[in-house]
Amino acid sequence: MKLGFVINPYAGIAGSLALKGSDGSEIREKALRAGAEKKALVRAETFLRFISPHKNNLEFYTYGGDMGESSLKKMALPFNVLGRPDAPETSAYDTTQAISLMKEAGVDCIVFLGGDGTARDVCSVLGDAIPVVGVPAGVKMHSAVYAKTPTDAAELILSLLSSSSPLFKLGEVMDIDEAQFRQGRLSANLYGYMKIPVARHMQGKKSVNLGEQDALYGAAKFVAREMEGGKDVFYVVGPGTSTRCIFDLLGLEKTLLGVDVLFEGRLIKKDAAAADLKTLLKGEEGRKYKIVVTTIGGQGCLFGRGNQQIDPDILRGLSKNDIIIVATPEKLLSIPGALYNDTGDPELDRFLSGYYRIRTGDRVEAVFLCK
Repeated sequence: MKLGFVINPYAGIAGSLALKGSDGSEIREKALRAGAEKKALVRAETFLRFISPHKNNLEFYTYGGDMGESSLKKMALPFNVLGRPDAPETSAYDTTQAISLMKEAGVDCIVFLGGDGTARDVCSVLGDAIPVVGVPAGVKMHSAVYAKTPTDAAELILSLLSSSSPLFKLGEVMDIDEAQFRQGRLSANLYGYMKIPVARHMQGKKSVNLGEQDALYGAAKFVAREMEGGKDVFYVVGPGTSTRCIFDLLGLEKTLLGVDVLFEGRLIKKDAAAADLKTLLKGEEGRKYKIVVTTIGGQGCLFGRGNQQIDPDILRGLSKNDIIIVATPEKLLSIPGALYNDTGDPELDRFLSGYYRIRTGDRVEAVFLCK
């Protein structure tokens, strides 16, 4: 298989910093000054490590530097460099150039690492001409062209290698307005379609649940009572309209697209970044805290999409009873299969698997599997 391989090295760089996206040089510079890691490169290595035993059946076509060459060289995989970025700080232009050259080279499939902005750049050149598999590395992941995790992406490529007649379909490429996103407004648009494998490894398009208000406020009421009874416990509350309802009932203002911290009914940290949470929760031995989140409708991801401020260091050591999930029955029905996590730490993802009780209404719960 002739496999195109391209990385947006800045994808997801601002996820743990509560900057709500990584688009634009100003945001990237701010993230780098704060010590952010290029996690897309780490996720690329996870993908390549899984696929490397089959390297004799793959011929990689990539772009220079951190856009693919460095990762393939580090993993000792054979590759062809089709071109190089013009400047150290790569841009959307470099992504479109890389995809154009891969298309000209006649690759069979393209693997790209990034978020919705990267998918949009790839789609602008490729359309549905060549199959793609996206490896999730961004903050906002509304598009249906990504595998659930880097290892899922690798398994998909291996299944394409072994299949004589793989099935494909068109997946939606969605993106949001980051400027509005940072102001607490969500505006998502459809930008096109790309050809993707038909497989359980692919995530669905994020769905927005606007119905079942009675169930939503019932579930929020259920959780609000639990929180009021939790003395000496810090509650880390993730983003979303489902969790905002809890704050409405408590008479507090929720950061719709951010992470907030409550203690004994008081809002003590608004729009927290990962570093804020570590300082607050890990600063004193024996400090008790719980996580309150909702799952992503249409996808089923608990941690790793849109709530990257709650990073693996915060999740390690918690029991499943310390994770409170609120979701309406409609949202759960939109999930294709089980819940899942994509924290960037496969061992932690395995630890977080199992069955969870999900608050779906006032004193109503459902049991759902997380794989």
